[in-house]
Amino acid sequence: MKTKYKRLAAYIVDFFIINLFMTLVSSSGIFAKAFYQYNDATERLNNLYQDVLELDEDSLNDKVNDMKSIVYDVNSFGSLYFSIEVIVMIGYFVVFQYFNKGQTLGKKLLKIKVVSKDDKELSLGNLLLRSMILYGLIFTIINMILVQVTSVNSFYNIYTILGLGNIVVTYSTYFMIIFRKDERGLHDILAGSKVIEVNR
Repeated sequence: MKTKYKRLAAYIVDFFIINLFMTLVSSSGIFAKAFYQYNDATERLNNLYQDVLELDEDSLNDKVNDMKSIVYDVNSFGSLYFSIEVIVMIGYFVVFQYFNKGQTLGKKLLKIKVVSKDDKELSLGNLLLRSMILYGLIFTIINMILVQVTSVNSFYNIYTILGLGNIVVTYSTYFMIIFRKDERGLHDILAGSKVIEVNR
């Protein structure tokens, strides 16, 4: 099996683990109210998107302000969830992977690991940079900060631009992994890393 397919399978395993953990955390009593507000705002946004698809142009303009407000609410109420998610992802994809010699549970299962481009172990800093790019954590952190310090309109405009930036970085990374001979994505190039197969 090619390394890129093993990477994809490891990614699926790792995100199953992360999502399972986040589900357990979000259902605990301490965070229940914040997660309820976040889920309610997310549901309102989904309903609004459905309404927008059925509107004429004049009615659409009326819904734009509602959309800005709800997107702001989703990110505001979601700040606690996003904070926990960033901590968990850094803990798993940076700290755990560092102490596990470049392997997450998914990578260990698929017998691959992350190393430097010189086949040495990556530093915590390189793993952090790699994860910030690969998993879009940099965009999540910027959104969490901006929702606290900007108005609804300003946040929505910046959020839209950051969202587009995140899409460009994500797809560029995936295309690079698929089409480059060395299967290194943008995150690998910037962090000086690569993924190799191992026998253990």
